[in-house]
Amino acid sequence: MSAGKVWLVGAGPGDRGLLTLKGSSVLAKADIVAYDALVGLGVLSMIPSSAEKINVGKRSSNHTMPQEDISEMLARLALEGKNVVRLKGGDPFLFGRGGEELETLAKAGVAFEAVPGVPSPIAIAAYAGIPATHRDFASSLHIITAHTKEPDKELDYKSILALGGTLVFMMGLSDLEAIATGLINAGADPKTPAAVICEGTMPSQLNAVSDLEGIVEQAKRMGAKAPAIIYVGGVCSLAGKLGWREALPLSGVRAIVTRASANASSLAEALRDLGCESIELPSIKAELLPSGSLIAGIANYDWIALTSPTGVEMLFRHLDALGIDIRGVKAKFASIGKSTQAALRRYGILSEYTASESNGAAFAEGLSELVKPNQTLAIARAREGSSELTEALAQKGVNYIDIATYETLHVGSDVGMYLEAGFDYILFSSGSAVESFAASSPQKSFEGIKALCIGPTTAKTALGYGFSVEVSNEASIASMVEKLVSLAASRR
Repeated sequence: MSAGKVWLVGAGPGDRGLLTLKGSSVLAKADIVAYDALVGLGVLSMIPSSAEKINVGKRSSNHTMPQEDISEMLARLALEGKNVVRLKGGDPFLFGRGGEELETLAKAGVAFEAVPGVPSPIAIAAYAGIPATHRDFASSLHIITAHTKEPDKELDYKSILALGGTLVFMMGLSDLEAIATGLINAGADPKTPAAVICEGTMPSQLNAVSDLEGIVEQAKRMGAKAPAIIYVGGVCSLAGKLGWREALPLSGVRAIVTRASANASSLAEALRDLGCESIELPSIKAELLPSGSLIAGIANYDWIALTSPTGVEMLFRHLDALGIDIRGVKAKFASIGKSTQAALRRYGILSEYTASESNGAAFAEGLSELVKPNQTLAIARAREGSSELTEALAQKGVNYIDIATYETLHVGSDVGMYLEAGFDYILFSSGSAVESFAASSPQKSFEGIKALCIGPTTAKTALGYGFSVEVSNEASIASMVEKLVSLAASRR
């Protein structure tokens, strides 16, 4: 058996966008990922489904696994031939005990690499509008841990204060009063600006800003809790002026995106641009079906109806496999919603008719007025497509053929882990996504869990599972984003 390797990867402070490109690349090829408690859920969602996940997180006095056992486990797994990613919050060499772990690996003769991460104390300050240094306030930065191998040893506040510049205390929330008092007793001006930032870069980020003599009460008043970082220095006075995160329309919102993996990223990224922590948790995937003979007769159809962007993609995959040139197809195209219309446009096709309502009855009503009695309508869609459309077409006397170009398969995922973390909304763009999500969840009841659905048909499925449902105004991804922004604004 060939020996494996260990990558010591810094996950950054929490926001998945702050994971480095190399960190993301290494994560994608891992066999096993051992992760800490401070790794953000967004980063955890990037772990391949094929990789084994091991939680070795430590919070205060609650240690999932002793440090020595973690180091030995990494060495053992690598010697068994596994590619192991050791995922640590922030940067692994900044109070992350990464050096201790690599020492064990080196002693065992295990190959390893260190992948730096964005340091939490600098990134979290930036998300709070606090520059680490500023020519008007501080020309140096000093990062101090409140926890050492000698827990009873008090920090030398006089020496720390003599350093000047911006002071940053890691893992010190429980010692906040001692730190503030210690600095004041050492000669610091009680009016020196100070800040406590909790759960930095995450939607739940909390900024408690005051001065040294008032920071303890301010932190208590705002409900500060670990993980937190303490900042002391004039730069903290800029937080109110330079804070930008809170101004984003979806700041503080957490959402799960359940679209098929090929489509999830565009929606999730649009939400992130607006400040949302969006987790991609695809619950379905599309698989091409053998529909060759029906697709081969595409030149005989007068109209082709598409009911989803995935349906568009699958149709053109069939055409490509059969070597059919779309320029030889004389049929007119019809689509449900702007997203399906946009998907057609990406292939150079203009939709002759687009139904604004995402339901079969409305689509059938519009098609019945366009498809003439001597014409044939082909519906290219999933095998599990709702009968609402075909039943309505039959009632209208429309001559149609229903072509199952693909089937929707359920994708198992760690739904329970993400639901436990707490989310504001789960976004569904199809009824099959709702069904698959429910099947993957350990919960039997979804009462009180908020779902944002792309249309009434999807909403009906979600209601059947007990979700509290909101529906986008139009059947499009853009409309779902707009609806979430509106919902976020109404709760502020």
